[in-house]
Amino acid sequence: MTEIALAVVAKLAEYLVDPLVRQGQYLFCAGHITQTLETEKQKLASTQDGVQRRVREALNKTEKVVDGVVKWLAEVESHMDEVQKLEQQMKESNSCFQGRCPTWTRYRLCRQMTKMIEATKNLNQRSEFNPFCVPAPLPGIEYFSSGNFVNFQSRELVSDQLLLALQDNGVRMIGLYGMGGSGKTTLVKEVGKRAKESNLFDRVIFATVSQTVNIRKIQGEIADMLSLRLDEESEAGRARRLSMRLSNGERTLVILDDVWTMIDLKDVGIPFEDYCKVLLTTRLQSICNSMDCEEIIPLHLLSEEESWILFQKHARNVDESLASVARGIVSECKGLPIAIQAIGASLRGKYIEEWKEALRRLRDSKPIDVEPGVRDAFSCLQLSYDYLRRKEAKSLFLMCCMYPEDADISLEDLFRIVIGLGMCEELGLSLEDARNRVRTCINHLVDSCLLMRSEKMKDHLRMHDTIRDVALWISSQQNRTIVVNLEKDMKVTAVRSLKDCYAFTSWCSQASQFPQLLDAPKLEILLLTNVGACELSEECFRGMRALKVVQIESEYDGVVVRGSLFPSSMNFQTNLRTLRLRGWELGDDLSWVLSLKALEVLDLKYSSFKDLPQGLEELSKLKMLDLSRIKEQSFKIIERSTQLQEVYASEIQLTKTTLKVGRCCSNNAIFPRLKRYQLLIGNFDFKFYHDLLSMDFGCNSLCLRGFKISTLSPFIKYLLQQADAVCLYEFSDGCKNIVPDIVQVVDALPMQLLNTRMNELTSLWLRSCSDLECLADITSQHIDLLQVETLFFPKLMKLKLEYLANLKEIWRGPLLLCFFEKLQELYISDCPLLTSLLPKSVARASLLLQKLTIARCSELLNIIEEDGDGSNREIISTSNNAYLVFSKLKSLTIMNCDKLQYVLSNSYVQGLEQLEEVHIVSASQLKYALGHHENVQQEVHIKLPILRSLELRGLKNLLRIFPKNFHSSCPCFRELHWVECPKFNASCVNIIASSNTNMDNRLYDKASASLSFMEELEIVNCSVEDILFAFDKEDLTERNSHNQLILPLNTMILNNLLELKFVWRGPMGKLSLQNLKRFKVSGCNNLRTIFSPIILKSLPLLEVLEILDCNELEEIMSGTEVEKQHQGLPNTQSLKMCFPNLQSLVVERCNKLKCLFLVAIDLNNLPENILPNLRGLTLEEVPSLKDFCQGLPLSNDRLPQLLGSKMTRLTLGSLSEVWLIWRAPSHILNLVHLQHLSLSGCNELEYVFGEGFHASTLPKLEYLVVKHCNKLSSLLSTSSVTLLFPHLYEIEISECEELEEVFIHTSEASNSDSVKEIVLPNLREISLEELPSLVDICKGFKLSATNLGDIYMSKCPKFSSIMGATSGSMRIFLKGKEALEIDANSNSNQLLHQLPYFYPEYLALRELELQDLSELSFVCTAFTSFQNLSFHYLYYLEVVGCGKLKCILSMFVWGSLPQLRFLEIKECEEVEEIMKESKEVSNSPFPILERINVKGCNKLKCLFRTASVGMLLPKLEWIKVSEAAQMEELFSHTSSDMQQIELPNLNTLELSKLPALTHFCKGLNLNAPYLHNVQINECPNFDFRSHVEATSLERTALD
Repeated sequence: MTEIALAVVAKLAEYLVDPLVRQGQYLFCAGHITQTLETEKQKLASTQDGVQRRVREALNKTEKVVDGVVKWLAEVESHMDEVQKLEQQMKESNSCFQGRCPTWTRYRLCRQMTKMIEATKNLNQRSEFNPFCVPAPLPGIEYFSSGNFVNFQSRELVSDQLLLALQDNGVRMIGLYGMGGSGKTTLVKEVGKRAKESNLFDRVIFATVSQTVNIRKIQGEIADMLSLRLDEESEAGRARRLSMRLSNGERTLVILDDVWTMIDLKDVGIPFEDYCKVLLTTRLQSICNSMDCEEIIPLHLLSEEESWILFQKHARNVDESLASVARGIVSECKGLPIAIQAIGASLRGKYIEEWKEALRRLRDSKPIDVEPGVRDAFSCLQLSYDYLRRKEAKSLFLMCCMYPEDADISLEDLFRIVIGLGMCEELGLSLEDARNRVRTCINHLVDSCLLMRSEKMKDHLRMHDTIRDVALWISSQQNRTIVVNLEKDMKVTAVRSLKDCYAFTSWCSQASQFPQLLDAPKLEILLLTNVGACELSEECFRGMRALKVVQIESEYDGVVVRGSLFPSSMNFQTNLRTLRLRGWELGDDLSWVLSLKALEVLDLKYSSFKDLPQGLEELSKLKMLDLSRIKEQSFKIIERSTQLQEVYASEIQLTKTTLKVGRCCSNNAIFPRLKRYQLLIGNFDFKFYHDLLSMDFGCNSLCLRGFKISTLSPFIKYLLQQADAVCLYEFSDGCKNIVPDIVQVVDALPMQLLNTRMNELTSLWLRSCSDLECLADITSQHIDLLQVETLFFPKLMKLKLEYLANLKEIWRGPLLLCFFEKLQELYISDCPLLTSLLPKSVARASLLLQKLTIARCSELLNIIEEDGDGSNREIISTSNNAYLVFSKLKSLTIMNCDKLQYVLSNSYVQGLEQLEEVHIVSASQLKYALGHHENVQQEVHIKLPILRSLELRGLKNLLRIFPKNFHSSCPCFRELHWVECPKFNASCVNIIASSNTNMDNRLYDKASASLSFMEELEIVNCSVEDILFAFDKEDLTERNSHNQLILPLNTMILNNLLELKFVWRGPMGKLSLQNLKRFKVSGCNNLRTIFSPIILKSLPLLEVLEILDCNELEEIMSGTEVEKQHQGLPNTQSLKMCFPNLQSLVVERCNKLKCLFLVAIDLNNLPENILPNLRGLTLEEVPSLKDFCQGLPLSNDRLPQLLGSKMTRLTLGSLSEVWLIWRAPSHILNLVHLQHLSLSGCNELEYVFGEGFHASTLPKLEYLVVKHCNKLSSLLSTSSVTLLFPHLYEIEISECEELEEVFIHTSEASNSDSVKEIVLPNLREISLEELPSLVDICKGFKLSATNLGDIYMSKCPKFSSIMGATSGSMRIFLKGKEALEIDANSNSNQLLHQLPYFYPEYLALRELELQDLSELSFVCTAFTSFQNLSFHYLYYLEVVGCGKLKCILSMFVWGSLPQLRFLEIKECEEVEEIMKESKEVSNSPFPILERINVKGCNKLKCLFRTASVGMLLPKLEWIKVSEAAQMEELFSHTSSDMQQIELPNLNTLELSKLPALTHFCKGLNLNAPYLHNVQINECPNFDFRSHVEATSLERTALD
């Protein structure tokens, strides 16, 4: 009884005392609660900053942030406001006895604060987003210009043929063939654009194949246009990823241009589906036949009249005196467009004598060593080449053929090659003059139609393949043979053909070794690109003494390639003028460069070296230097090289001492010849480099970080004066303004230097300059107002201000027009003290401003500061002067400015006639998007003629777009996004088209908004009435069939509209939504129905329908209206489904929905398909759903057949009525396209497939996912012993309690001698998690998966075997498996002891991860008797949380880990050794191991014990060891001959919490020449420096 009484008392205390304690805390612990709230608020603010930073990074990468992130940020903004108000109320309540006396008010506030603390913690916990952002789609076929397309009758005829073929459902492959240069590429681009515009396809993709087929390049081009990232290493893996993407149901046209040989589309990843068509162009009709083109269309040459019209277009001004000669010339061109263009352009402006000479040559000089079919084209193009007057233009033209077909040729690369060939020396030009000469020649070549400007890359060129053939032919005729290697074996190509070669280029990404002996005495140009690690010895260059240009680029991807380049053999290269080595490890000694006395261009970008050689200034002809990261010593060498005309360095690292005193250059450093430079001086982080990409820096760019303005050297001042782009990062030393403080300092130069006063500046970026208070202070006593207009930044076009903590104003004082008169872009962010952006006078001077962005300026009240009290007395002005503010503005973006009261005043809004887009996000005080003053009386009309997009997000006080009585005319309005604007009444978009309301192109903000031109509408979390779109009966019923109300909407998104009951209301007979493609509604809890049957009839193009989280939704179609429709139909007639193009249907979390479509289906007369184009169906958490259509329940056997003709994806979740997906094979014959099947939460489901399932049922299934199906005993029953799913790629099964086998074999009569094997030839991944009953994949059968890559197992205690034979590379993950029992007698504590049973043929592991295997004692014991077991491909090994494991690998593994790169061991308390000591010394078990990470292994005393550490780890770059209490040394050696440890590539060493550590290796020193990053924490007995013999520790910090 006593125990019972005590229990009762304890329970009473729990219910009575605890609440009393909490209430007491509210009264007497206010300080603690307030402090806790402040702490949590600061944590949330820090998290918010991090998320916002990621948002900025995503936007800079042109990525789209997911809606969840935007919603979270809006919630945080609102929450922070509430916290701030609560804190303010608490401060005010402290007036009573200094807050010591408890009051009801404080009690109430403390309760609110406690709730706010929990809400703050909750927001912080929800700050992880996956995914955070998605790539924004790149422009498609519309990106290509139509400027070169001339719509001749012959081309129009072919274009029509192509479009008809594209519309033919029976035609999937179309071929267009014609002669090179006949215009195939231009034509198919135009056809692709027309097909996209006419809505034949959702996507049109263009990729160039070229003569040398590069599958990876083609895949990359297609992926880029799909915004798809291809992470797979193999071409086959990339092809599968592409095929999955192209099979998602979108109608896609893939244009393959310039096909020369038959290619297998499967190798590229182009699926053979009805909705994916291919249009290819080729020169050969046989290619069309071999590619099985159903439609083959020839493109003939132009007719004589068409040729004449095209010739006139390019020759221009062909008068009567030239007509007869011109006609003859056109006739000789034989109708070939490219020849006509080239000849016409080359003769433009010439005298008649030259025209006659051209005609004579065309008639008399036909090349005889080319194919007859192209002789005329060659003759015409050679004539165009001959008419190039300048030698340099001809040379540039021939250089372009050194690049592969269809390559984008860098203009800068061409320029540097030209310099190497002697342009400057021969013509006596400076680099700047030579640049101008090259650009002039390039312009002439483009005008002559011999080159084209790249449509993809700025400052790049392209050469038509026919013209390239001519250029190669011309070079051979001039005995200047150019060899272009596109093969893998560079050695064979070079030896075979370089004897009389003028230029040799290699572009193969898998090039072999360069030949060691080469006889090429005439070779002047050597270009090797994408070269792997190689050695170029002295013998390589002995036979190439005429070299003038050498360019060798590695496969640089952020890591330099180590190789031996350019030893003493460079002494022979006395003619070398241009040397470009990119992405190489060049070592410590570059003294060989000094022997290159003729050198003019030295380009070592992305290459690593210690320092430039002393004496570089002695290379008197050196004009250009291009480097990446260099140190201070190298920069001091550069400053002595005053002969330089161009210098580029992406980071010049300076010590803190140098930055403090500012003496990185000597006071006398003068570069009289320096004309171009791009220098980043200081220590920059990766994020800065990323942000730097957003700045379009010009010819002379300078970025400085960490300098003091008072210590700038004359050289830095000189660079600042000449620069056209400047970034000042973390400038300090009391600099309060740019004008005049910084300008005045920069102006103070010695007399011999020109004072330009920064007049060339076009782009200025100020970042984290904490002392800056004002950008320009014209009131300063240092400014002479009489001369000021000639002083400051007259060419400034871009201004970016970031993280200026003390910036209070941008302009102070009277107006100077020259400062902002050419400004086009203004970006301001994170300036917390800025209250107003610009004075009115300065804003009016910004006549050319096109883009204005303001972000995170928390105190900003307005953009334009009104004079005096003008902001309170505004009257709508009708004078033109009122419109002079931002009259050229195109883009306006405002983010996170919570105190902003209004954006622009009413009179200024009237002048925004160039405005195209407005984005306003998180401005909590804003009531109107544009304009202010609600008390304006007169009617005001605002014209925004080209406004296309309006985005309003997170504006909790927004009432309207414009103030009352304002009306806008927006004829080009296309996109409208209203998100998280709770006071904004979304019913303002109601269409109330009464007889006295004009349905024109206006967007009326008060009561109605015409959607006559709207294409995209998004409304999220806004105030709505019960009806969103209400239509007036009289107006809609009076419209005749030719005057329907057609809404061009193609996308509509409605989210979290809590009061919405009806989307549409009113008579809909005259309403058409014929362009709507995507409709999504979510979170509308009062919505009961969505469509009426009449609306359904007007949705012919609807492709995506998503309905989510609508708890009150009972029907998608109004049942009442359905009954009305049925009353007018005969008894035998039923309403038909009206979604002919619906491709994706998603319904999730709609608890009351019982039937998807209230359309009666006659079961005796079933249609062939209900939704003929449905490709994806998702039904999840719809517990009341029983019927798909009226009279057609989900359990009906025929439903899958009716839905499945084009189904590629099926996802079913939490459907209580589903117990069997398919009863018999006949029911799924239509599912031949199904690729992805996902089932979850179907608790009644016992089988996925019934009996009788056979191999060919699902021929294309690739992904099979089953989760949370507790009654499921197997996926299917089959009698097949061979192939099941030929394309199955991944199986994922988890949390199915009764699942014993994945497949059940039912045949009893099978021959005992037959091979019992389940073959899944393309299976790459299998994941089995939390399957307590799982015993086997299929009892008695071996699973054969020859391409299996990943095996993941977790909590499957009864599972005994993983798989059968395999020969592919794979990864294995084992997690939380208590015992690995093979049979009753197996040794369960040795994981890989029984692997030969698992893998009887071959083990090819790539990754092995073992987690939480509590009984595991050994990973691998002796297996020398099993010769076929190998770890040859293993590159990643991770062991985590294996508490009984003592040794990772035995000595028998020695030599069998040649590919291991990463080794991680964590939280293994009993581990004593990583590898048993071996007596082997000759071979290293880890020849390419790069990283070791060990953590939480307290019994481990050293990493490795060996006789030769250097031989053990020759490639080791990174060591991290932490929390190993008994570790005494990192390596232990047993050899008495060793004197030091050689780790030649070690660059990072991190040691933490190693109390017993005393030595790196007892008795030996460490020699690590590249070690530059060392972090040592809590290692009290370890003195690192006493064990170091050679490292590079300039930036090392030891704690």
